[in-house]
Amino acid sequence: MQPRMDTNTANGPHARATGGTVRNYVVERREHEDSDMNIRHPVGTAIETEIRLEDQPRGVEIRYRVTASNTNGDGPHEEAQRVVL
Repeated sequence: MQPRMDTNTANGPHARATGGTVRNYVVERREHEDSDMNIRHPVGTAIETEIRLEDQPRGVEIRYRVTASNTNGDGPHEEAQRVVL
């Protein structure tokens, strides 16, 4: 699976104004069955705007989110659509 990250959000006008160019992207997932909606599982870090995620759960609803980081820290989360692999 190769989710694409929204580079317009990560590298847009606010990125330069608040902390510069994006250093990296962090991808996290949440499974629909998690009783605590705040539990997120880190699944990868990327320097580019693409990442290959391997060994992801099958047959359950998953929601991924991407966060861009720069010199000022983490930006807002970019929520992805729910998926079932």
